[in-house]
Amino acid sequence: MERKLEVDDPNAGYWYIFLNLIVAWLSLVKTSLK
Repeated sequence: MERKLEVDDPNAGYWYIFLNLIVAWLSLVKTSLK
């Protein structure tokens, strides 16, 4: 898994947003569990 995301890849932007949504959701879950 040494493949880096290419800027020219149209799917790279979607993966970046998708990962950001997961991180934000996890942070909300952590704060709600406290």
